[in-house]
Amino acid sequence: MNSISDSFTAAGRTQVNVIWELVAEAIEGGRTRYTNRVTSHPTDAFMSFVDQHGQTFEQAAAARQAAGGDHNRRETPMFAASIARRAQARLRGKAA
Repeated sequence: MNSISDSFTAAGRTQVNVIWELVAEAIEGGRTRYTNRVTSHPTDAFMSFVDQHGQTFEQAAAARQAAGGDHNRRETPMFAASIARRAQARLRGKAA
């Protein structure tokens, strides 16, 4: 999915272009590996925001990477668990 998304910082709000890639791969034992890849690209609004707040692109990118990484470390396992619950519920429904 490709989206222009809000990015919240200590200095305020701006926007970035985010590309999400969600991958589900069958692995041994009837299990599935879920991978969430997120890539952010600067928008013109982001670059203007960085400029207005006296940051370098490198500083802003490092802050965005830290915040995005933290968010994904917390959210991805919960998202994967939600997908697993849904899949298990559908399997139980078919077995009935």
